[in-house]
Amino acid sequence: MYYKLDDNNYLCAFSFDTVLPGGVLYRGRVPEDFNEENFDCWKIEEDTLTFDGGRQRALSEEAADREELAGLLTWFNWYDRQVMEYQRCSRLGQAYDREINKLDQEAIEKQLRIRALRERSGIDADQ
Repeated sequence: MYYKLDDNNYLCAFSFDTVLPGGVLYRGRVPEDFNEENFDCWKIEEDTLTFDGGRQRALSEEAADREELAGLLTWFNWYDRQVMEYQRCSRLGQAYDREINKLDQEAIEKQLRIRALRERSGIDADQ
């Protein structure tokens, strides 16, 4: 197996079939539970592939946070359209078919959650 390491000495690429440019040949035993889904949780210590369960949990939590954040941002796209519709209805003297105060309250709660996720993960507002 050929492999490359990231700055933290975890595998960032591997291949059983081809030589990786800049890769290193690993001649040790490859554990049966080594696979594509979690290869970035393995590092080579003393010529042995070693699995880091803590890193796997951290990467899983980061992925869940990104997914939750994406869902919240999608909700805000919908919310912004509702606010525009509410403003248009107000200008035109038409009834708006949703309770804007409830939506605003939900927006406050969701914005707090976005801030918490960004603080925990170190994601900037522009990302």
